[in-house]
Amino acid sequence: MGLFEELCDSIEMENNPKKRYRLYEAAVGLYSGNLLPRLSDNIYFIPSITYYQGLYFRLAGRYIERQTECGEYVYAHKAAKAALAFDPFNSSLNMHLTILLYQQSGAGTANAFYTGIKRHLTEAHIQRIKQTCPNMII
Repeated sequence: MGLFEELCDSIEMENNPKKRYRLYEAAVGLYSGNLLPRLSDNIYFIPSITYYQGLYFRLAGRYIERQTECGEYVYAHKAAKAALAFDPFNSSLNMHLTILLYQQSGAGTANAFYTGIKRHLTEAHIQRIKQTCPNMII
């Protein structure tokens, strides 16, 4: 998994959004395709799996934020949905997706999504949604 960690570091240092997306896709491909399915049933690998899951979720969150800052909402949206496939109750990822839906589709779509996931959000993430999406009903 050294290559996964190298790709994570490369993504942070890359300024070009398209190159960053390619690096992100490569990292996600390694993470989801090679590590978890083979190791998830072996109790001895739980600490490693936990480490790599944490690394992956931090990577996804930072990637989503950087893509959003660059106006690359489609890439950010795709990344949030892919990461939520691993943990559908992740508060940070659900917050990001709510904000992305607001930015892409407006308050109606974001409110509909928010209604279904609000019980999985931390108070800090709810406050960030309120600040970022002023027309939402929260």
